[in-house]
Amino acid sequence: MKSIPFLCDESREQWLGVGYYFWTDSDYYAHQWGKHGYNNQYCINKFSIEITEDRLLDLVGNTRDQILFQQFIEGLLTKIEIIIGNCHSSSEQKSLNKKLQKVKDGILSTIFYIARKYELIDYWVIKASDNASHQSSKYHFRKKRQEHLILPTRQQMVVYEEARSYILHEKWVFPKGEE
Repeated sequence: MKSIPFLCDESREQWLGVGYYFWTDSDYYAHQWGKHGYNNQYCINKFSIEITEDRLLDLVGNTRDQILFQQFIEGLLTKIEIIIGNCHSSSEQKSLNKKLQKVKDGILSTIFYIARKYELIDYWVIKASDNASHQSSKYHFRKKRQEHLILPTRQQMVVYEEARSYILHEKWVFPKGEE
């Protein structure tokens, strides 16, 4: 039990950066991930995360946070160029130029990496979702219109290392009887 939750692998590019990842609301995608990503060799535990609202960036259910984050990304390009200009090492400049291009391309893992490395954001928890699941379906609100609803969405939260103490284990979920 002491090894859960586990910190993700720092050597791999992570979706929202290095931290503790959690599926939200349901264990549905936890099972999908375990079956396909871990060849059915997995367990699921339920946790609660007690964090103040000002430390959570909710990119799923909070329009204000979504707009603020868009504005942050737009301003990030200028900040990276300033950081590059202040670099004393040509190898660091070269590395940052590559990351700058990834930010221009909208690569979130790079955006969060830079934002965290240079302390440009002060969030401890990020909630995000995608619509790349094979289990998701698209439903149009009206015929011949583009507006649609995607169900279900894959929602995850990352809790960064400095907020580890706010993660509380509730119970063992799967497999049953393993506590």
